Amino acid sequence: MRSLCLILFLAVSMPGCSMFNKEARQNRTYTRYVKKMKAQRERDRKRSNEIRQRAAMPTLRQQEPSPPEISIQTSEGE
Repeated sequence: MRSLCLILFLAVSMPGCSMFNKEARQNRTYTRYVKKMKAQRERDRKRSNEIRQRAAMPTLRQQEPSPPEISIQTSEGE
C-alpha cells in the first residue's frame, strides 16, 4: 500500500507531457506556420512561372479571310 501511494504521488507531482507545455505548443504552431508558408510560396512560384511561360509563348492569330476577288469579264462584241 505504501509503495502504491508513493508511485501515485510521484506520478501526480510530475509536470506532465512536454508536448502540452507552453513552449512546445509555440514550437508546434511555428513549425505548422513555416510549413504552410513554404507551401504557399511554392504554389505562388509555380503560378508565376506558368504566367510567364504563357506570356512568352507566341500567339497564333488566325488570318482573316480576304474577300474573294471578283473579276468581271465583258465581251467587247456586244
